[in-house]
Amino acid sequence: PDEIMYNSILDGCAKQHRVDEALKVLDEMRASGIAPSNYTLSILVKVLGHARRLPQAFEMVENLSKQHGFRPNVQVYTCLVQACVHNRQLEKALSLHDTMVADVGCAVDDKFY
Repeated sequence: PDEIMYNSILDGCAKQHRVDEALKVLDEMRASGIAPSNYTLSILVKVLGHARRLPQAFEMVENLSKQHGFRPNVQVYTCLVQACVHNRQLEKALSLHDTMVADVGCAVDDKFY
């Protein structure tokens, strides 16, 4: 399997709100030597947010991006904002905009708004 296959499976887990299965797929993906991408990360943030595991979503963003050497992009931040809103953390959602622009250098797009 390649990254596309793993991301498709993760997306299926997310659509069915199967968090634990998604995390197992991530472990299998990494064990196979396939690095997660921003797309992978955005799927994981969605599934964790819907499961009301917001702190774990933020940890996932921090840990995976550091471990695999990439910066979260606007799609990941958009998913984080949506997860915050879903978890009734509106102040945190609003503060992500400032973090995106100032610290990370992401430019917001129309999906963000």
